[in-house]
Amino acid sequence: MSEPIAFCPGCKQEVAFIWEGNMLKCPRCGFQFQIGTSSPAEEGSPKAVSGLWLFVRFVLVVLAVVAIGIGVLFVGCVIAFKGIPK
Repeated sequence: MSEPIAFCPGCKQEVAFIWEGNMLKCPRCGFQFQIGTSSPAEEGSPKAVSGLWLFVRFVLVVLAVVAIGIGVLFVGCVIAFKGIPK
């Protein structure tokens, strides 16, 4: 037998699925699934990031870095011109 063996979620056994059109069917329990479609869990996965969301994240990171830089500059100027409080 040279057929590939896979785990069937229906009968919890390792079986050689049978092709029926674009569907695979378990010969033991009849569990079948379609090939080429994504599951609902994959549609909302973190890997599916749109270009807009990537741009928004980039802008937020840049704004955060600029805000931290301004804060450090402000504190540095206060210390330089007034001295360290004693």
